[in-house]
Amino acid sequence: MKDKKSMIYFEKNLDNINKYRVSYSAKELEQILKNLINNCSYRVRRKEERCSEPKGNPKRYEVIIVSKINTGKTKSFGEYNDNVPIYEYQYTIVYYPKLVELIKSLLEGSEAALYDIMQYRIESPTNFDAYLKTYKEEIKNLIDVNPIEAIKKIEELNTGEEAKEIKWWNSDRKSTKSYYEALRNSLRFDLLDSMNIHSIMEYNDFCWTENGNAEFSFPYMSGEKALILRPIKHKL
Repeated sequence: MKDKKSMIYFEKNLDNINKYRVSYSAKELEQILKNLINNCSYRVRRKEERCSEPKGNPKRYEVIIVSKINTGKTKSFGEYNDNVPIYEYQYTIVYYPKLVELIKSLLEGSEAALYDIMQYRIESPTNFDAYLKTYKEEIKNLIDVNPIEAIKKIEELNTGEEAKEIKWWNSDRKSTKSYYEALRNSLRFDLLDSMNIHSIMEYNDFCWTENGNAEFSFPYMSGEKALILRPIKHKL
């Protein structure tokens, strides 16, 4: 991966739209990302019987398989997928804070991620109640398949040892504040140009025709998604 990267960023204030070149070091962002995942992610252990290995989502959560044991049982999924072995999986899910997804997207060159980063709100350490709400939403998918097991999981999580373990295991989780500040400090903004909003709107009005308005739009812009720049062609 190329270390030095840059992209264009538009920012709107009361009278002007400013155009910046934003540059950053990919290696520096990767280090911030690593520390953010290690110190701010919420971790949960799970054990369940299933045919397929649980998978993660690269930008939202990671699944770490601890053990996989063949139960000796099988399940059928139609005529051509019969007697599929069932395994007991023990695994850990590492839920990332939203900032992880934004940094990963930025490293991939997403302009949208940069605008979302500039509007980002600090995340506090995930508390157990917030996790419980997320977990219950995930269990909704299980209700249609095995309602008894789904209800059992919710009851165990509410009252059992699992709840105590989750709270204890995540008691050292940190706020994303210091990592967000490090991220912002790593981004260099160089002003390239500036245009008066009223002048642009006057030009936009000038381009108006009976067959349509030659509107202008930014793909993304801090402050608001405006109607300016990049002409749209139309027939005269």
